[in-house]
Amino acid sequence: MNALLAIVLALSGVESPITSQTPDSANVVISMVHQQKFRNSGHHPWNNRRVTFRLTNRSNKAAIVYGFKVDSAFYPAGYMLERETTGDKWRYPTGETSDPGFQSIPEPERDRYTLRAGMTMDFQAEMSFLEVGRHFRRTVYITLDEGELPHEVASEEFVLK
Repeated sequence: MNALLAIVLALSGVESPITSQTPDSANVVISMVHQQKFRNSGHHPWNNRRVTFRLTNRSNKAAIVYGFKVDSAFYPAGYMLERETTGDKWRYPTGETSDPGFQSIPEPERDRYTLRAGMTMDFQAEMSFLEVGRHFRRTVYITLDEGELPHEVASEEFVLK
């Protein structure tokens, strides 16, 4: 259905709200599974929303996920996109509406994690109470083929509560 929507929008001259239309986007899926309010006593006290995402590999082969390791945890590299208040365009933190590409990911965030076929991994993001009510998508850079340049896969839209 998403592919059909992208084709109809492309033919009508409207920019597709779907950021990734590679074959891998159907095989590796990001979903928002949980949101919670928490008390942040750290150096960013306005970040008091924790969002848990799940990356699911539905393919029949391993997915290479790019990101960075901290202690024993792995955090996928990608972006939190915000939907513009008018239209269906998605904004990156840079203010752009198009994928800056894997080359924009700093070298320290290019560690690799192998997500085996049929497996999932959960990861979290902290967000601000100032963003409550806004519409977001989370992206991750992955590849299913070792020699292929990583590409962006986006989650479905969610509203921060």
